[in-house]
Amino acid sequence: MTVDLDADATGTTAVIERVVGHLPGVAAALDAAHRAAWDAVEARLLELCRVRAAQLIGCEAEALARTPGCGLAADDYAQIAQWPTAACFDARDRAVLAWCEHYVIDVASLTDELVENVTT
Repeated sequence: MTVDLDADATGTTAVIERVVGHLPGVAAALDAAHRAAWDAVEARLLELCRVRAAQLIGCEAEALARTPGCGLAADDYAQIAQWPTAACFDARDRAVLAWCEHYVIDVASLTDELVENVTT
């Protein structure tokens, strides 16, 4: 599945440019890391994490942004905050979202079990 990271003028790529575009080395490094993540991780799972993290930190613009081609349906986005009970998410989605919440809220509380659930 191909994701077009440049398609959304309000997405992460645009935010990197807006916030640190005046620091070309920093902007290039952040953009490279962002693109590498999308190349290395299944797009659907990364999109779930991106949106849930944005929700948790109160970044409405990022929470409302959509990554074209990521494999999430519009109805899935509406259910991300209710991921523990939403029928549209499977066990793998829930494992990734549980890891994401722990990472955002208290990275020190991440357990080996949470990490194993994501990597298996």
